[in-house]
Amino acid sequence: FDKTGTLTTGEFRLLRTEVVRGDPAHVLAIAAALEQGATHPVARALREAAGTTRAQATDPRNIPGQGVLGQVDGIEYRLGAPSFATPGVPAPEEPGMTWIALADAGGTLAWFGLGDEVRPAARALVDDLKSLGVRVHLYSGDREENVQALAAQLGIADARGAMLPEDKLAAVKALQAEGAVVAMTGDGVNDAPALAQAQVSVAVDQGAEAAQAAADMILL
Repeated sequence: FDKTGTLTTGEFRLLRTEVVRGDPAHVLAIAAALEQGATHPVARALREAAGTTRAQATDPRNIPGQGVLGQVDGIEYRLGAPSFATPGVPAPEEPGMTWIALADAGGTLAWFGLGDEVRPAARALVDDLKSLGVRVHLYSGDREENVQALAAQLGIADARGAMLPEDKLAAVKALQAEGAVVAMTGDGVNDAPALAQAQVSVAVDQGAEAAQAAADMILL
Protein backbone atom coordinates (compact mmCIF):
# COMPACT_ATOMS: atom_id res chain seq x y z
CA PHE A 1 0.00 0.00 0.00
CA ASP A 2 0.81 3.61 -0.55
CA LYS A 3 0.06 5.79 2.49
CA THR A 4 -1.31 9.25 1.76
CA GLY A 5 -4.73 9.16 0.11
CA THR A 6 -4.73 5.36 0.22
CA LEU A 7 -4.60 4.13 3.82
CA THR A 8 -5.28 7.70 4.95
CA THR A 9 -8.15 9.86 3.73
CA GLY A 10 -5.86 12.21 1.86
CA GLU A 11 -8.01 15.07 3.12
CA PHE A 12 -5.13 17.24 4.24
CA ARG A 13 -5.65 20.49 6.09
CA LEU A 14 -3.02 23.18 6.52
CA LEU A 15 -2.41 23.21 10.27
CA ARG A 16 0.62 25.47 10.50
CA THR A 17 2.67 27.88 8.40
CA GLU A 18 6.19 28.74 9.55
CA VAL A 19 7.57 31.64 7.52
CA VAL A 20 11.35 31.98 7.21
CA ARG A 21 11.32 34.94 4.83
CA GLY A 22 8.46 37.01 3.54
CA ASP A 23 4.78 37.44 4.35
CA PRO A 24 2.51 34.49 5.33
CA ALA A 25 -0.22 35.35 2.81
CA HIS A 26 2.31 35.86 0.02
CA VAL A 27 4.17 32.57 0.48
CA LEU A 28 0.88 30.68 0.65
CA ALA A 29 -0.29 32.39 -2.55
CA ILE A 30 2.91 31.27 -4.28
CA ALA A 31 2.46 27.69 -3.07
CA ALA A 32 -1.16 27.63 -4.27
CA ALA A 33 -0.10 28.99 -7.67
CA LEU A 34 2.54 26.29 -8.11
CA GLU A 35 -0.07 23.64 -7.31
CA GLN A 36 -2.79 25.22 -9.45
CA GLY A 37 -3.44 22.20 -11.67
CA ALA A 38 -2.42 19.35 -9.36
CA THR A 39 -4.86 16.75 -7.98
CA HIS A 40 -2.72 15.53 -5.07
CA PRO A 41 -4.25 15.98 -1.57
CA VAL A 42 -1.42 18.32 -0.52
CA ALA A 43 -2.11 20.56 -3.51
CA ARG A 44 -5.82 20.75 -2.71
CA ALA A 45 -5.08 21.65 0.93
CA LEU A 46 -2.73 24.48 -0.03
CA ARG A 47 -5.18 25.91 -2.57
CA GLU A 48 -8.02 25.73 -0.06
CA ALA A 49 -5.94 27.49 2.60
CA ALA A 50 -4.95 30.25 0.18
CA GLY A 51 -8.58 30.95 -0.69
CA THR A 52 -8.92 33.67 -3.29
CA THR A 53 -5.43 35.05 -2.62
CA ARG A 54 -3.68 33.60 -5.65
CA ALA A 55 -0.62 34.35 -7.71
CA GLN A 56 -0.04 33.05 -11.24
CA ALA A 57 2.60 30.41 -11.91
CA THR A 58 4.39 30.03 -15.24
CA ASP A 59 4.99 26.51 -16.54
CA PRO A 60 4.79 24.57 -13.22
CA ARG A 61 6.54 21.21 -13.64
CA ASN A 62 5.71 18.26 -11.42
CA ILE A 63 8.61 16.06 -10.30
CA PRO A 64 6.85 12.81 -9.27
CA GLY A 65 7.36 11.91 -5.64
CA GLN A 66 9.29 15.10 -4.90
CA GLY A 67 7.43 18.31 -5.66
CA VAL A 68 6.92 21.03 -8.23
CA LEU A 69 9.12 23.63 -9.97
CA GLY A 70 7.76 26.84 -11.42
CA GLN A 71 8.05 30.58 -11.78
CA VAL A 72 5.90 33.24 -10.14
CA ASP A 73 6.52 36.86 -11.18
CA GLY A 74 9.73 35.77 -12.89
CA ILE A 75 11.20 34.09 -9.81
CA GLU A 76 11.88 30.33 -9.78
CA TYR A 77 10.47 28.39 -6.83
CA ARG A 78 10.58 24.85 -5.54
CA LEU A 79 7.74 23.40 -3.49
CA GLY A 80 7.67 19.90 -2.06
CA ALA A 81 9.54 17.45 0.12
CA PRO A 82 12.39 18.97 2.16
CA SER A 83 14.96 16.82 0.33
CA PHE A 84 13.75 18.34 -2.95
CA ALA A 85 12.98 21.96 -2.05
CA THR A 86 15.56 22.58 0.69
CA PRO A 87 18.25 19.86 0.53
CA GLY A 88 20.17 19.54 3.77
CA VAL A 89 17.72 21.69 5.75
CA PRO A 90 15.70 19.60 8.23
CA ALA A 91 11.95 20.07 8.53
CA PRO A 92 10.46 21.29 11.82
CA GLU A 93 10.11 18.57 14.42
CA GLU A 94 6.54 17.46 14.98
CA PRO A 95 5.51 13.77 14.77
CA GLY A 96 2.57 13.03 12.52
CA MET A 97 2.84 16.30 10.61
CA THR A 98 3.66 16.30 6.90
CA TRP A 99 5.95 19.25 6.14
CA ILE A 100 6.13 20.85 2.70
CA ALA A 101 8.88 23.37 1.98
CA LEU A 102 8.82 26.41 -0.30
CA ALA A 103 12.18 27.75 -1.47
CA ASP A 104 13.77 30.07 -4.00
CA ALA A 105 17.41 30.47 -5.08
CA GLY A 106 18.16 32.13 -1.73
CA GLY A 107 16.93 29.17 0.33
CA THR A 108 13.89 28.34 2.41
CA LEU A 109 10.95 30.74 2.37
CA ALA A 110 8.37 28.82 4.39
CA TRP A 111 7.27 25.50 5.87
CA PHE A 112 3.70 24.29 5.54
CA GLY A 113 2.58 21.69 8.11
CA LEU A 114 -0.33 19.51 6.99
CA GLY A 115 -2.35 16.87 8.81
CA ASP A 116 -4.16 13.80 7.50
CA GLU A 117 -6.43 11.13 9.04
CA VAL A 118 -6.37 7.34 8.81
CA ARG A 119 -9.27 5.82 6.89
CA PRO A 120 -11.74 4.30 9.40
CA ALA A 121 -11.56 0.80 7.88
CA ALA A 122 -7.78 0.70 7.36
CA ARG A 123 -6.96 -1.38 10.46
CA ALA A 124 -9.72 -3.89 9.71
CA LEU A 125 -8.48 -4.18 6.13
CA VAL A 126 -4.92 -4.90 7.21
CA ASP A 127 -6.09 -7.42 9.83
CA ASP A 128 -8.29 -9.20 7.28
CA LEU A 129 -5.47 -9.46 4.75
CA LYS A 130 -3.07 -10.80 7.37
CA SER A 131 -5.65 -13.40 8.46
CA LEU A 132 -5.68 -14.65 4.86
CA GLY A 133 -1.90 -15.05 4.93
CA VAL A 134 -1.22 -11.93 2.85
CA ARG A 135 1.98 -10.06 3.68
CA VAL A 136 1.28 -6.34 3.98
CA HIS A 137 3.85 -3.68 3.07
CA LEU A 138 3.64 0.12 3.32
CA TYR A 139 5.65 2.16 0.79
CA SER A 140 5.37 5.94 1.08
CA GLY A 141 7.03 9.15 -0.03
CA ASP A 142 6.13 10.74 3.32
CA ARG A 143 8.65 11.27 6.13
CA GLU A 144 9.98 8.11 7.74
CA GLU A 145 8.68 9.01 11.20
CA ASN A 146 5.14 9.58 9.89
CA VAL A 147 5.19 6.28 8.01
CA GLN A 148 6.43 4.35 11.05
CA ALA A 149 3.75 5.93 13.24
CA LEU A 150 0.99 4.82 10.88
CA ALA A 151 2.54 1.36 10.48
CA ALA A 152 2.53 0.89 14.25
CA GLN A 153 -1.10 1.99 14.39
CA LEU A 154 -2.15 -0.47 11.67
CA GLY A 155 0.14 -3.37 12.56
CA ILE A 156 2.31 -3.30 9.41
CA ALA A 157 5.82 -4.67 9.95
CA ASP A 158 7.45 -3.64 6.66
CA ALA A 159 7.00 0.12 6.33
CA ARG A 160 9.32 2.47 4.43
CA GLY A 161 9.23 6.24 4.06
CA ALA A 162 10.88 8.88 1.88
CA MET A 163 10.49 6.62 -1.17
CA LEU A 164 10.72 8.01 -4.70
CA PRO A 165 8.71 6.41 -7.54
CA GLU A 166 11.74 4.39 -8.60
CA ASP A 167 12.17 3.16 -5.00
CA LYS A 168 8.60 1.84 -4.91
CA LEU A 169 9.13 0.18 -8.28
CA ALA A 170 12.35 -1.46 -7.08
CA ALA A 171 10.64 -2.70 -3.92
CA VAL A 172 7.85 -4.34 -5.93
CA LYS A 173 10.40 -5.95 -8.27
CA ALA A 174 12.34 -7.27 -5.26
CA LEU A 175 9.22 -8.94 -3.87
CA GLN A 176 8.49 -10.48 -7.26
CA ALA A 177 12.06 -11.76 -7.50
CA GLU A 178 11.37 -13.67 -4.28
CA GLY A 179 8.41 -15.33 -6.00
CA ALA A 180 5.70 -13.12 -4.51
CA VAL A 181 2.53 -12.18 -6.35
CA VAL A 182 2.15 -8.48 -5.63
CA ALA A 183 -1.04 -6.46 -5.40
CA MET A 184 -0.31 -2.72 -5.22
CA THR A 185 -2.79 -0.05 -4.12
CA GLY A 186 -2.08 3.66 -4.54
CA ASP A 187 -3.45 7.02 -5.61
CA GLY A 188 -0.56 9.25 -6.69
CA VAL A 189 1.62 9.94 -9.72
CA ASN A 190 4.51 8.51 -7.70
CA ASP A 191 2.65 5.19 -7.44
CA ALA A 192 2.16 4.74 -11.19
CA PRO A 193 5.39 2.77 -11.93
CA ALA A 194 4.76 0.35 -9.04
CA LEU A 195 1.11 -0.04 -10.04
CA ALA A 196 2.16 -0.89 -13.59
CA GLN A 197 4.75 -3.42 -12.36
CA ALA A 198 2.54 -5.29 -9.87
CA GLN A 199 0.61 -8.36 -10.99
CA VAL A 200 -2.57 -6.79 -9.60
CA SER A 201 -2.98 -3.04 -9.17
CA VAL A 202 -5.71 -0.93 -7.61
CA ALA A 203 -6.00 2.85 -7.86
CA VAL A 204 -8.05 4.84 -5.39
CA ASP A 205 -10.81 7.06 -6.79
CA GLN A 206 -10.11 10.83 -6.73
CA GLY A 207 -6.41 10.08 -7.12
CA ALA A 208 -4.05 11.10 -9.91
CA GLU A 209 -4.98 10.22 -13.49
CA ALA A 210 -1.57 8.61 -14.00
CA ALA A 211 -2.25 6.18 -11.16
CA GLN A 212 -5.66 5.31 -12.52
CA ALA A 213 -4.26 4.80 -16.01
CA ALA A 214 -1.59 2.41 -14.71
CA ALA A 215 -3.96 0.34 -12.56
CA ASP A 216 -6.00 -2.76 -13.39
CA MET A 217 -8.98 -1.40 -11.45
CA ILE A 218 -10.19 1.71 -9.65
CA LEU A 219 -11.61 1.43 -6.15
CA LEU A 220 -14.70 3.64 -6.08
